[in-house]
Amino acid sequence: MKYSMLSSQYKLRGWADDPYTLVHDGEMMKLSKDEFDTLLLCDGITDIEKLQDQKTIDTLLLFRKKGIVCFSQIPEEIDREQRYFLYDNPYICDVSWTITGRCNFRCRHCELNTPDAAMNEMTHEEAVRVIDRMAECGAQRLHLAGGEPFVREDFWSLVDYALEKGIKIEKIHTNGWMLTESVLDKFERRGIKPEFCVSFDGVDRHDWIRGIKGAEQAALNALKRCYIRGFRTSVEMNLHRGNVDVLRETVDVLADAGVGKILCREIKDNDMWKRYAAGNEMTAEEYLEAVLRYIPAYYADGMRIDIRFDGIVEMYKGSGEYSVIDGNDEGGGCAERHIGRDGEIVLQKRTVYNTEKMWNEKELQKVRNACAEAKKRFTTHSA
Repeated sequence: MKYSMLSSQYKLRGWADDPYTLVHDGEMMKLSKDEFDTLLLCDGITDIEKLQDQKTIDTLLLFRKKGIVCFSQIPEEIDREQRYFLYDNPYICDVSWTITGRCNFRCRHCELNTPDAAMNEMTHEEAVRVIDRMAECGAQRLHLAGGEPFVREDFWSLVDYALEKGIKIEKIHTNGWMLTESVLDKFERRGIKPEFCVSFDGVDRHDWIRGIKGAEQAALNALKRCYIRGFRTSVEMNLHRGNVDVLRETVDVLADAGVGKILCREIKDNDMWKRYAAGNEMTAEEYLEAVLRYIPAYYADGMRIDIRFDGIVEMYKGSGEYSVIDGNDEGGGCAERHIGRDGEIVLQKRTVYNTEKMWNEKELQKVRNACAEAKKRFTTHSA
């Protein structure tokens, strides 16, 4: 082995607060300083036969075993894109971008007041400049949302430009109405398979909140279509007094559709909701009690899907494991940025609506007890 080079799908990156990172398909692997220094040698032109440090040699062999580097007897310099680049801003994991305020639905709870599109939409030129800024900041993964992102006429040109800039399309938030076979074909032709997060607000309840007849069946068809074709899916469900009674049935239907995860949250009492559905929102206490009632059912039904109740608990498919969430939870250890209306990239923190007022040790313990008792009753532990 005379020369070592990074495998073609890997690149070295750094940020002001996280200078040693290996990037693979939008995923980040943090490196120690020694690991980083070793990978700097993997440029395809440095003669590694002259290395005397056994620790460095062992690290190279380990990286080769993992497929991160490869060896050659002939010098072949790695691509410029793979070389180390240090960004002068803090580390960015994901960017969530509302690319339009327009929508083909009339949801009773919409914060953007779509389809009237109270939020202005960027021009194509402005959107391209935003993608340029993401790339300049070292953003690696992009979540697209709306409104309904597929109604934007330049959707595919924006996707292509982001890919050209080395940004992975990680997730698309959609109502599912326009998520057809031909749309999936277009993603596959680009060699990408993003996750689709589809809104679904309860069996026999979805059409009411979305304001469109057939919205429920369209969402289920889209979820099944994605599952058959190997696209990951998740669901966001807004809980209110009118659909909490079908929560258990809804989870079962979504598990049958191959959904990977459900995120449930209480309805936010905004102007649209007050106008079209006032009185159907739950209090924080009702929301917590609904989750406590459901927990035993989740375990009894076989823990068929990951499910998170925002501000309360996350339970994990098949394992019986769970994580109680306190009011300060922000949804994980990966910094996410959100694109505002003016194109500025700002830190996005998870909002826990009414529940954050409730959290104290007594309420947390109720959740722990419910999960522990259900896990003990409905799961089998080997001796």
